[in-house]
Amino acid sequence: MISERIKTIASLIKNANKIADVGCDHGYLIIECFNNYNVNDAIAIDNKYMPLESAKHNINLYNKYNNKNVRYSLSSGINDVDADTDAVVIAGMGGSLIINILKDGFSLNGLPYYKNMKFILQANRNVSELRKFLNENCFEIINEKVVYDDKKYYEIIVCQYLEACLKLTDIEIEFGPILLKNKDEVFINYYNHEIKKLEKIVNDNTNSITKKIERIKNICL
Repeated sequence: MISERIKTIASLIKNANKIADVGCDHGYLIIECFNNYNVNDAIAIDNKYMPLESAKHNINLYNKYNNKNVRYSLSSGINDVDADTDAVVIAGMGGSLIINILKDGFSLNGLPYYKNMKFILQANRNVSELRKFLNENCFEIINEKVVYDDKKYYEIIVCQYLEACLKLTDIEIEFGPILLKNKDEVFINYYNHEIKKLEKIVNDNTNSITKKIERIKNICL
């Protein structure tokens, strides 16, 4: 069963012939891209042997009746991404870890190496820190989505390297420039959910929590 989170990530790749999935886990994202988005070539990357073997098993079952090209890489991050890759996915981990993965790749290969690649990033936490890093390193956020899956909300960022930086405001870094522009139903539900969580907190910082709730209402709702 392909989750809504993975389906949404796959739908945001668009027009890619070759993708790289960093932290490929069971290989479901690659299978979804093969099935529904005309992807023909993939690199499955994981720094742990067993998850990579699980992905290989599942993709090989799919490929028994299909003719797709897959390379498996037991490695860390984006260092082993081929230069002709159209889209790179890093999903299902913390924002700080994603930042470190990007830093390592940029340090090894240089930022221009990745200029023709689209990055689809889904951090489980510290999303604003990730946006700040992207903004400081001249990545333009070209799309964003909030998806609700298995009783959790996930923010997904689509971005691409530019030689000239387009500076985001602090509010855009915190809440997402495209998300703020669109404010779709899932986004509204997400921040109503955040407000309910904040309202349940009773401690010495009640005044600051009240201010935070009002701020979310003014900016996001």
